[in-house]
Amino acid sequence: MLIILLTFYTLLQVIVGKILFQKVFPRAPFLLSVAGSFLLGIFVSIPITYVLSCAFSFTGEPMLWGMIGFVSSSLLIAYYELRIENRVMHKKNPLSAIRYRALGIDNISDILLFLFSLIFSSWIMFKTFRAGVGGQLFVGSNNVFDFGLFVGLVRSMAWGGNIPLLSPFFAGQPLFYHFFFQFWVALWEYSGIPTVWAVNIPSILSFSALLIIIYYLPQILFKNEKIAGWIAVILTVTHSTLTFWALCAQKGLSVKTFIDIWRLPTYPYAGPFDGSVISIFTTLNNFVNQRHLAFGIAVGLLLYMVVINMIEEKRFKPVLGIAVGFLTGLLFLWNMATCLLVGALIFILFIIHRLWKILLFFIIGSTVMILISLTPYMPYFFQTFGTVNRLVGGTFVINGSVPTWTLVQYLWENLGVLPVVFLFGFIVLPKKFRMYALPFLFFFIIECFLADVGKRGFDQKLYSFLIIGINVVAAIGISYLLKKQILIFYGLAGVALFFLTISGAIDLLALKNEFAYPLINKEMIPVISWIKTKTPKNAVFVSYMDMIDPVVLAGRKNYFGFFGNVGWSDRSPDVKNIYAGDINTAQKLGISYILAPNWNKDDFPYEVDTMYFQEHRMIVYKDAKYSIFAVGN
Repeated sequence: MLIILLTFYTLLQVIVGKILFQKVFPRAPFLLSVAGSFLLGIFVSIPITYVLSCAFSFTGEPMLWGMIGFVSSSLLIAYYELRIENRVMHKKNPLSAIRYRALGIDNISDILLFLFSLIFSSWIMFKTFRAGVGGQLFVGSNNVFDFGLFVGLVRSMAWGGNIPLLSPFFAGQPLFYHFFFQFWVALWEYSGIPTVWAVNIPSILSFSALLIIIYYLPQILFKNEKIAGWIAVILTVTHSTLTFWALCAQKGLSVKTFIDIWRLPTYPYAGPFDGSVISIFTTLNNFVNQRHLAFGIAVGLLLYMVVINMIEEKRFKPVLGIAVGFLTGLLFLWNMATCLLVGALIFILFIIHRLWKILLFFIIGSTVMILISLTPYMPYFFQTFGTVNRLVGGTFVINGSVPTWTLVQYLWENLGVLPVVFLFGFIVLPKKFRMYALPFLFFFIIECFLADVGKRGFDQKLYSFLIIGINVVAAIGISYLLKKQILIFYGLAGVALFFLTISGAIDLLALKNEFAYPLINKEMIPVISWIKTKTPKNAVFVSYMDMIDPVVLAGRKNYFGFFGNVGWSDRSPDVKNIYAGDINTAQKLGISYILAPNWNKDDFPYEVDTMYFQEHRMIVYKDAKYSIFAVGN
């Protein structure tokens, strides 16, 4: 029954998106219209569903009533829009619109791009997150940390009814984090879709939509050919670092070197974490690790494209400035960094075009929406500020030392010849189109200089977004050479493509060979199953601190878990006393269960008074790995 509701709900999400997209971009190509309708539909419907779920939290099934509420309201909207459209179609010749739409899907380039996007996205997503026998879950070896957080958040909402969202890792405190993508995934898992599919289907659709948007950026923004769109997509799924050349310098040019490269078990350079200068944030690991990132960037680029289209067609009015501001602010809980960056890019656009009145309304709209998003965190304002400062500030230290690279060295090894190709593409652009690339260039230069602050390197979210704009202009430069149809220019284009993509292709091999790490192994499945089926949804546990947390992965809350956030404080004294048998403290704190590891866990600092718990008949679950004790009233 829930799967049927989810199907109907998803269909209406796309219908609502189609209605919105036709209003903001009525003459878009067919494939762009499909991607845009999907993105806008999900983008708008998920926050509405979340708000409705919060309103129905008293029912005990907030997600169910949230989806029903959205379905009911969207049916009314669709009916109203259909009546308006029928009136308009009576006054116009409907065949012209149908014929226009049909022309788009017949284009072989668009069809191939669509298929490539789905197939490639499916490969990278299922390669880095898949199911094993009996409910085991495996992730790529570079993705454990983020997936421990991601799946924990999803299950706290899907299995634990944690709505309105509070931290499942630090019971009773808010979680200052963008969570709308996780909520979207949680709706799928709540509706009965297996975890791997519930995570991977939205991830695949999001990354596919991102590639489609990138494909159209050179065509819509810079009025370029489809070949430029294809090159931009290729540059996005690869990168221009010096990885290949560093491996050749290290191993030498030989057959064995190429065999070793084909069998690479992981990224050969994963700075800053392994001390390398070449950053792992230049790879696709950003998108397979942080599954919400592709959706946020795709929506941000779409908004940028829509704004430019409105400016060119002179359709901007103050009310549209507020609307674009609202949509930009709505990005905040999809991806905070992307929201602020998109706002800054659009801000620069309005300044370049001297749309001062529109700019004012845009600022008002985006500010209001961001403030609404921040409402749950207002009581924790100063703590929230401190949390943000801890996340983005400070000097990066690896193995007790600060990296010693210079900024020039860092940019050379991570960008290679890309700046040169970008500059060429920027020069060959018609002057009137350069202004659309300027905001990307401006903020990318800032991002490059910020990389040297504290030797932290590139920020993965900002870099992942901004590099797309740089790649698009570079793709235009290469396509310019190809259009000349001169042999030497073909050669130059081929050489440029080789230098810009070979290292990224190497890292795709690492993705192919990457070791699968058990996020949930067979020893953990029984305890997770017991917690899910035998404890109340709102149960709070005392447990150990670990990024792979059986309590949170079962949809319940840990009193003092691994991931700290707003309102964090040291709760270890209370945890120590509770493990020692202080049940009164546990009851006062609202703790229902105590989970203890039965093996010698190196980072478990507490002494468990097992005898006390057994004497008082508190044990409710035990296997070779875990014991659980019920606190009682």
